[in-house]
Amino acid sequence: MANPLPVVKCVILSSGDVLMGFYEFNAKTQMHTLYDCKQCVSEIAEGKMEVLLADFIPFAKEYNFSFHDSKVITIFDAKPQLEINYKVSTGNLDSTLESNALRNGKVRGQK
Repeated sequence: MANPLPVVKCVILSSGDVLMGFYEFNAKTQMHTLYDCKQCVSEIAEGKMEVLLADFIPFAKEYNFSFHDSKVITIFDAKPQLEINYKVSTGNLDSTLESNALRNGKVRGQK
């Protein structure tokens, strides 16, 4: 059975924000859309860099945001463990392989 959700991507905006979400691009309108959008916040703790996932605009009614192509600097895939952490935080962990990796402690940052 195919996954009905779009792929997870990271997007860096011209504002410097690094966002993560289920990604779609509309070539006709030149709009990038992130569903269940989270902001990636980097911090250094005990000499290690960690990435925290926070709501991009926490007071928004919905967490789906669109950005014109002129505001997007780059789009890339996240490291697998960050993508799984994202899916856990949004309640979208759907793959048996990902669930098994999480349960067996093979994903860093998850307990």
